[in-house]
Amino acid sequence: MINRALHHILQTASLKSPVISVTGPRQSGKTTLVKEVFKDYTYLNFEDLSLWAFASDDPASFLKAYGKKLVLDEAQHVPHLFSYLQLGVDADKEMRIVITGSQKPLASS
Repeated sequence: MINRALHHILQTASLKSPVISVTGPRQSGKTTLVKEVFKDYTYLNFEDLSLWAFASDDPASFLKAYGKKLVLDEAQHVPHLFSYLQLGVDADKEMRIVITGSQKPLASS
């Protein structure tokens, strides 16, 4: 992997904020970057329709099912999950979530 300046910035941000977002154009290396920086996080990709269905049908249970450190890739596919992210990190101060996405709705949800 290319050593990116963002590596350190993301690590620092994750210590200061329970939820961070990595956005950018498709095929720009977002997933590769977060998988490298957050190796101890559970990686979930919403291109997987079974994960998408679980998160869509029962967001609260979805967040509880995978642990306290999550990478949610292509999160723009489940915009209503964002409210549950706030509730989750407010209830559990150890929870850390990294969301990634390529589309503008990620920032406006």
